Amino acid sequence: MWNDYNLRWKPEEFGNIQTLRIPSTQIWVPDILLYNSADDKFDAAMKVNAVVQHNGDILYVPPVLFKSTCPFDIVAFPFVSIKTMFQLYRTFILNVCLFLDTQHCTLKFGSWTYDDAGM
Repeated sequence: MWNDYNLRWKPEEFGNIQTLRIPSTQIWVPDILLYNSADDKFDAAMKVNAVVQHNGDILYVPPVLFKSTCPFDIVAFPFVSIKTMFQLYRTFILNVCLFLDTQHCTLKFGSWTYDDAGM
């Protein structure tokens, strides 16, 4: 969330409209990039509408699909716990609030052999 003073208006002068949804391609939005990306495109955010309040407050919550590397010691596989950190950064130092959600995903890795006994 941030505030853009260029996008302020007086609701009483515009039919009491308090909020607009504007395509993010039409306004400035911060570029939040995955620093340790395993993909060739660092900006994985989908372009969605931003919610703009009459006071200039902007809420922009794009869905993102990140691909990152996750190094681990193959010698200890599969008896190893792996922890991967996603390193996000902005290219501009501005007063932008990032609401980052922490999620713990448990993945099970294993090895199987198909022996033609039946499926």
